[in-house]
Amino acid sequence: MGKMTWNRFVVKHPQAICVVCGFAWRAPRVSLAADGRQIPTPYAAVVEAVARVLKGDWAIRSERQQKASLIHIIISDQADLQLVQTMFQLSRHDPRPMPRPCREVHEFPYDPGDYGRLLKALGYASLSHPRGQ
Repeated sequence: MGKMTWNRFVVKHPQAICVVCGFAWRAPRVSLAADGRQIPTPYAAVVEAVARVLKGDWAIRSERQQKASLIHIIISDQADLQLVQTMFQLSRHDPRPMPRPCREVHEFPYDPGDYGRLLKALGYASLSHPRGQ
């Protein structure tokens, strides 16, 4: 159990719980935290955060649509949905038709403030050197 490739997850769990977000902002150009670790991208921060809390099978992917980025997380059970809800402000979304492999869809806002909050929760100390300096 744990993180899986998208296709492997869909084969194993054809009726999953989907959690999505979209954003069109760019992260600050900072490469290192004060402790020397590389600052993750907005997508990598979400991956790292959900990897820390999810207990069941899950998968994640991102895609670009024009200037926006979309993050798709698929999870296998309601208990993990509750864990995701502790990190993000989820709202139920009922698209018609329901996209595969989703049996239900939830979405969350992801703005620069959320990204900063995630970085802090993940233990990244205050930012150090801007990229390129």
